Amino acid sequence: MKELAGKRICLLGATGFLGYHVAEVLKKTEADVHEARNRLPKDYSRHNVDLTCSNATNGFFDCWGPFDYVVNLSGLSSNLQLNSERPADLFGQNTLM
Repeated sequence: MKELAGKRICLLGATGFLGYHVAEVLKKTEADVHEARNRLPKDYSRHNVDLTCSNATNGFFDCWGPFDYVVNLSGLSSNLQLNSERPADLFGQNTLM
């Protein structure tokens, strides 16, 4: 993936199953990868941001952008009971991201 060398990439949803594995692949490139996650950051390239809040999301991009690529793998996940009890709430929150 030499075409990614030197590119700035924003990975949204880096703590999810798919996001985690994409992050692992991107770490092997020479890209400048910034992971936006919903958990506390572990180093300078990982950022804690609430993607359901437009002010927080805009602040993240104002502070750390611009990016050459944005990969959006974000979404709220839950157990089956919550999915069956509040499907509209989860759909609405995921739509905001």
